[in-house]
Amino acid sequence: MTAGAEDGEATAAMLAALDAKWDSIERDYGVYNEHEMTALLGGVSADRVRQSRGLLAYERNGRRLYPAWHVKEGQVVDMRPITAPLRTAGWNDEDIIMRLISANAHTEGQTPPAALLVGSTETTGRTRVPDSLLALITNAAQPAW
Repeated sequence: MTAGAEDGEATAAMLAALDAKWDSIERDYGVYNEHEMTALLGGVSADRVRQSRGLLAYERNGRRLYPAWHVKEGQVVDMRPITAPLRTAGWNDEDIIMRLISANAHTEGQTPPAALLVGSTETTGRTRVPDSLLALITNAAQPAW
């Protein structure tokens, strides 16, 4: 086998693994499409409030999808404490989502979405982001040098 063929196989394997990660979001957490998320937002376009509420979205097969961890007890979680520092550090939604579905030491064996969904709800009805998850985000937003 030539080096070029090996590189092609390695690239194909990497792309298959990445595709499996995206599939795992739909399987493990569920997703809302644009129309479903808009309905959860009371008719306001999900794309319109993506930045103002910190919603995360990704494109898959020509559809914009929102991971279901945005919703807790029928309410859309304000994700800005998570997304704002990472977006400021140059992360895009896809990178943030991949980081959030990766196990880490900050959330005591849970994936960050699982930690988010068990976070407390403040009297305002907004879900409070757990301190452990904020520590993960703070570390991830720091420059690597």
